Amino acid sequence: MDGEIRKVFKEIIGKKPVEGLSDRVIFHIRQAREKRQRMKYILLSSSGVLGIIASLSALYFSASHILQSEFFQYISLILSDGKEVLSNISDYGQIILESVPFMSVLGIFVGILVALVSIRISLLQIYGQREQRKLIHV
Repeated sequence: MDGEIRKVFKEIIGKKPVEGLSDRVIFHIRQAREKRQRMKYILLSSSGVLGIIASLSALYFSASHILQSEFFQYISLILSDGKEVLSNISDYGQIILESVPFMSVLGIFVGILVALVSIRISLLQIYGQREQRKLIHV
């Protein structure tokens, strides 16, 4: 890019540009690029952190709702009265399916998914910055 800008300035016929103009233009372009990279890093990192915080709160509320449901009481019936459960397995299966808090389980899965995506975005942003710096400085 530096060579292209210098070439354009050399090809200008007529009035000569101010000495060092191409260096100043290149300097300002680099500054704008670095500023844009910093803003992108801040935006993606903060969205990653907010995603993790939101998913942790969703996980907490979903887990508390699951613990308050009757699902675990029905599961504990298998350990206490296993023979009775096996003799009425179809009714027991329906009761288990009715007592599973699907929305809370879905909230847990969505929370985990959002947390993983947020962590991935943050890590890609951090390590992507390092790789770009290595490529620029080489």
